[in-house]
Amino acid sequence: RGDVKADRAGLDWRTARLGHQCDHARTVDPARKERAERDIGPLRYSHDDRDPQAMERIMAWKSAQYVRSGYSDLFADGPTRTMFQRLHAAGALTVSTLSTENALVAGHIGVRWDGRFYYWVPSYDAELTRHSVGLILLGGMLRSSFDAGDDEFDFLVGGEDYKWKFANHTRLIGACGHRWWQDGIWLPARRRAVALARRNQRAYDALRSVRRRIRR
Repeated sequence: RGDVKADRAGLDWRTARLGHQCDHARTVDPARKERAERDIGPLRYSHDDRDPQAMERIMAWKSAQYVRSGYSDLFADGPTRTMFQRLHAAGALTVSTLSTENALVAGHIGVRWDGRFYYWVPSYDAELTRHSVGLILLGGMLRSSFDAGDDEFDFLVGGEDYKWKFANHTRLIGACGHRWWQDGIWLPARRRAVALARRNQRAYDALRSVRRRIRR
């Protein structure tokens, strides 16, 4: 699994283009926003929206997206929602929004820490998908992150296509720490069993035959 990021080095923010991936880089072009505004009205971006109702709407949209996609709805869990609400009230979360004159159309719940902005919970009004309101919001967030002096805009885990349009680096991640069951119990027991089996060639061959059938 990959961890995708867009870092400050190599960005040409005059065109809001990220990174060195020239074949995949795209501008969050003004024409996209202009087309949307012709249909749904002027759009206003807020990088740090402190309205609690904005975050509630984002979580509701995300819940609906999880259900549509067949994933577990993380925001159906009361303690999870409470955690987000308390973090927001404490100023630990950054809620970015895109709105028309009358309604919220897209939003994101993220975290800024130690020179890095974490792209965490994006969501938008599914009825406005064709207007690319999520991408328009992302463009505003990338600009704000750069203007704030962040060293990195971290897209976190996931290889969705739209992330690769902006990212100029990927970080591979894997397991960390001591796997106590595998390293401390299973592997030593397996080594002892194999050593014993090898003393009896017929038994050892039978075990290898079983293993080959299981792997097929």
